[in-house]
Amino acid sequence: PVFDEDLNPVTIVASYECRGSGERNFIYGMRSAIAIRDSLEFGTTAVLEEEGVENYTLLGFDLAGRVREGLEIEGEYARSEKFLLGGGNAFRLLLRGETARAVRWNAYYRAIDENFFNSSFSGGKTELGSVKIGGDLAWKVNRAFGASAQGYRHAFRERDETRNYLDIVGHYTVGALEGQAGFAA
Repeated sequence: PVFDEDLNPVTIVASYECRGSGERNFIYGMRSAIAIRDSLEFGTTAVLEEEGVENYTLLGFDLAGRVREGLEIEGEYARSEKFLLGGGNAFRLLLRGETARAVRWNAYYRAIDENFFNSSFSGGKTELGSVKIGGDLAWKVNRAFGASAQGYRHAFRERDETRNYLDIVGHYTVGALEGQAGFAA
């Protein structure tokens, strides 16, 4: 999911390491970002990892920030090239919002080609060749009661398999007593 159960964003941290083969191999990287508006930023990333004749490159673009009051966007596109594996693309788009009535939501779309390669990609091979669309919703009815829902549809192209998920949970807090009840399918 893009958010945890309290709708805090899940952050991706990338790290790269190179295997020692006795040869001197280097990793080069660059990150650049520019503010388009006060609350909107566009960025680029490039990585080149030398592995003898098996070099790896990753180029990416991203956009993130507030589009208007109560609406934020995050989007990223990356292209990887890996010797013998070939090239692949990955794309992610997230819209996030909040209303004055204590409703927070997000909706996302993610597509990853079968041949996309990123050594720091936490989904690993299980996410390759897939498209995932989903969202989260949280509503604080009052100080004591709230509700949340999360759902997605995940299609795996290579395996011709689709997974669907939905959960709906009611939350309550009265003094020191907290609880929740719900269902998942």
